[in-house]
Amino acid sequence: MLPAHLDSAVVFIALARPDGKHAIEYIYDHGEIRRYPHIQLTERSRARAVIETGELIWGNSREVWAPQGTAPINPDRPWTNDTRSAIFVPMRAGGATVGCLSVQSVNEGAYDDDDVETIVAIGHYLGVAVQNQRMYQALQRTADFDALTSLANHSRVVRNLDRQLTTATVEQPLAAVMLDIVGFARFNETYGYAHGDDMLRRLAAVLRAFEDADDAIAAGRFGGDVFMLLLHDHTPELAAHTVDRLCAKLSEIAHVAYDQTIPIPIACGYAFAPHDAATRAELVAICEQRTRMSRKAGSGPIGSDDPDDYELYGDFSGVETIVESLLERDPFTRVHLLPPLTRGRHLGRLLGDGRRPALPPCDHRRRRPGRA
Repeated sequence: MLPAHLDSAVVFIALARPDGKHAIEYIYDHGEIRRYPHIQLTERSRARAVIETGELIWGNSREVWAPQGTAPINPDRPWTNDTRSAIFVPMRAGGATVGCLSVQSVNEGAYDDDDVETIVAIGHYLGVAVQNQRMYQALQRTADFDALTSLANHSRVVRNLDRQLTTATVEQPLAAVMLDIVGFARFNETYGYAHGDDMLRRLAAVLRAFEDADDAIAAGRFGGDVFMLLLHDHTPELAAHTVDRLCAKLSEIAHVAYDQTIPIPIACGYAFAPHDAATRAELVAICEQRTRMSRKAGSGPIGSDDPDDYELYGDFSGVETIVESLLERDPFTRVHLLPPLTRGRHLGRLLGDGRRPALPPCDHRRRRPGRA
């Protein structure tokens, strides 16, 4: 709008950065508009001087506003360095200078005090707008990203998962990969929560490296010690290969304490949509089940329900004999294997008349019912 109401061939906004690499992020240059060009300000830049001092600079000739000379904003277009009159005003917010607004004309004597006051007022409102936007982005990042690992938090992972499920196809399925640190609670109890947090950050760094290397990968912290990786636009073969590489990299994570290197096993289960499941709840449930199987099978990645992938081999007859003997000696423990109603009657007899109830043979292979 400024070129339409004020003599100006160039209008730009430069924003301050904490590292001192201030840059022009919006520019109207002789009729051409560029957003986020990231033109870094040089040491001789008048805009840099305004940002660093917070003081207004303006003049109707180069000798006034640039006594030490000027440099073209676009080195590849030196003929655009034709400014004669210029105004540089600080953009302030909250007592700090967040940037600089500059209006420039190819004519000498283009501006008066009223023009300067107008640009100063616009610069003030721009500074407040920039600061509000930065505060909003900071709040949005707090709401969407985990503070410890800087990965997407649970709610953001769920939103990404729901969005990508709508576009998953048989040819280009969505792969959901769940990672769980085995025995993390005991690790925290043994070595302390500071070392546990460090372990989480190291795992997150590996996931972030995979995320940065491939735009089709999104990583996030799904729970306390549970992480999730979403891979879209990957064939099942490519996704399985990526999971294998990821698990190989994660296997290198270890904790060094008291001159001992302690490996950190990380269980991994993954599933595909729409092959294995069509909804988020089903997909997450399958990933959780396969992650449990991975934990039992030595933390290798499991991406199918083939029993051969996680079957435990061995002779457990000796264990069965020991369990049977223990339950025979302790009827109070054995009674918990009974259905709730039957359990109540037997407990009443045990606590009432002290007689040993006649219990049915124990079948410890059954799933234990929930306790009352």
